[in-house]
Amino acid sequence: MTDLHPILAVCGLPGVGKTSLCAALAQAFGWQVVAYDDHEQMTDRAPDAVMDWVARGAPVAEVPVPGLRAALMAAAARGPVLFDTPMGRLHPETTDLISYAVWLDCPADVALSRKLLQMLRESSDGAGLAGWLTPYLANYLEFVRPLLVQQVTHVRPLCDLRLDAKQDAKALTARLAPTLGRIAQRQAGA
Repeated sequence: MTDLHPILAVCGLPGVGKTSLCAALAQAFGWQVVAYDDHEQMTDRAPDAVMDWVARGAPVAEVPVPGLRAALMAAAARGPVLFDTPMGRLHPETTDLISYAVWLDCPADVALSRKLLQMLRESSDGAGLAGWLTPYLANYLEFVRPLLVQQVTHVRPLCDLRLDAKQDAKALTARLAPTLGRIAQRQAGA
């Protein structure tokens, strides 16, 4: 896999700012973005199926992500990649591809308020927001909150760097600039 360019995973809770940071970094440094959400299919399952999965310990290997590994490898064959992912190195489909992982630290209530604001901005009639928010809140105590706790418990420790996501994307981009430079230099020297 030495022919692949580096893949930097940007990880954190839903609404923490992963997508905004990836967009800012891509604009500033010209890296490509691959989004986990474009491939993940667990959220398409019925709530009962998800609750069963959570009750069994939420085995990450069971989260279907068709085409994700191929998309990351294809992008990394062309140039450096920013991987917008809640799973970081935890998902077995991608763990060996990630060169460096960044965790965006943010309280869950702040992340949720950001996600709600994003959904409000993207929804012209409110249907998109209601379609996302209703099952999210209806199932929050049963499986959403436990999954967020598992994410912090299992993904965060696998990251190389933790950043305060209460900063805006511009400040985080400036903070990550030296890291991206080191990753690119390490790749060039390999």
